Amino acid sequence: MNRDKISDKVKSNKRYLNNEDLLESFVDLAIERLNGFDDVISDNDALERYIDKVVSKSIIDVLKQNDRYNKPRKEHSSKVDYKLFNYDNEKFVHKQFTLSKLKQLYSMLKNSDNNNDTSFLDVIIFRYKEKQNLKNLIETMEISQEEVVEILFDMSDYADKVAKI
Repeated sequence: MNRDKISDKVKSNKRYLNNEDLLESFVDLAIERLNGFDDVISDNDALERYIDKVVSKSIIDVLKQNDRYNKPRKEHSSKVDYKLFNYDNEKFVHKQFTLSKLKQLYSMLKNSDNNNDTSFLDVIIFRYKEKQNLKNLIETMEISQEEVVEILFDMSDYADKVAKI
């Protein structure tokens, strides 16, 4: 992933203002999260939208880690290792969602899989629990890269809805 491109996207984000000293942290986290996506996603528009979303979420997470993000009061998360949602950075899971919100998200994704024939839980298992890169994920699930991108966007929308509740 092009570091200068990510840096420019970070600088154009409204949350960057007055947080210029965290530029490297913003860029490093975004690049870590985007690792491998540019090789798999061939649609430039979809890639740009995904990069924008990851940059925005990375900025928020770094601000939270540095106690600079004003957020609504949330219940404290339990220190339970919710294995299905175990992300490489444990702080991401515990700061982003409480255990009850993770259970709610899991329930929404499972219901969608059962009722709408989606593959959300399979993507979570292969991508995050088994830590497969996107190329292996596409091969394992035998679906196109466009479908994987669409699933990731849809999952992100579900997560956003749960986070706002």
